This record gives sequence, structure tokens and C-alpha cells, in this order.
Amino acid sequence: MGAKKKATGFYIGFVSAIIALVTGIVLLAYGTAVGDTYVVSPVVLVVGALIGIVGLLKDVHCLAIAPGVFYMVAVALYVTSQMGNISGQLSETGFGATGTSLTMLILFCVLMVLATFLAVIASFMEQVKTAA
Repeated sequence: MGAKKKATGFYIGFVSAIIALVTGIVLLAYGTAVGDTYVVSPVVLVVGALIGIVGLLKDVHCLAIAPGVFYMVAVALYVTSQMGNISGQLSETGFGATGTSLTMLILFCVLMVLATFLAVIASFMEQVKTAA
């Protein structure tokens, strides 16, 4: 058997997993650097990315939706863990603010939502091109 040709869904899913993996690692490193050591969201992102990569490389299509679920859970956990920080920065009282800047909070959320969006799109697409 020859090598299977990968379809567009494979590449979209792979980009999604790479975005989530890098975001998870950077989120953990940045949070540790500013004293905001909430590790659940980065771990959930990395686990979702690894599941996505394994599913894509081993051609297990039933794992296709799992990364999107993990990424969305990571977004929800991250936003809820940062509510005090967000309100402290928006109200300019500083109450509840950690060291994380509002710009970085928004950037991490946008990257996680982008990874989720791409993962969901990839889950509905073919991962391997079918022979014509």
C-alpha cells in the first residue's frame, strides 16, 4: 500500500492542534512568570492537542471532535479562573488582579477559540483523500 494523501481536514486539524499546544505551553510559562499559576487550562489544552495529533496521525476519525471539546473546556476554565483579574483591571481598582495583563488574557482566549473553531471544522472534513 502506498502512502495515503492527506485531505484539507487533516491540515486544518493539525494547525489547530499546534495552535493549542503552543498556546498551552506559552500560557503556562507566562502564568508562572507573572505569578498566576492556574495550570488546569494549559494542561487541558495540551491534552486536547495530543489527542488531536494522535487521532490525525493514526487516522482515528472518532477522535476528531475531542480536541474541540477539550479546547472549549480550556477556554471556559481559563475565563472563569480569570474573572477576578478581569474585573479588577476593568474597574481599575486592582482588587483581584493577578499579574496577567488584560491584553494577554484576550490573546490567550482568542487563540483558544481559534483552535476550537479550526478543530470543529476539521472534525467535519475528510482527513484522508479518497481515491477517485
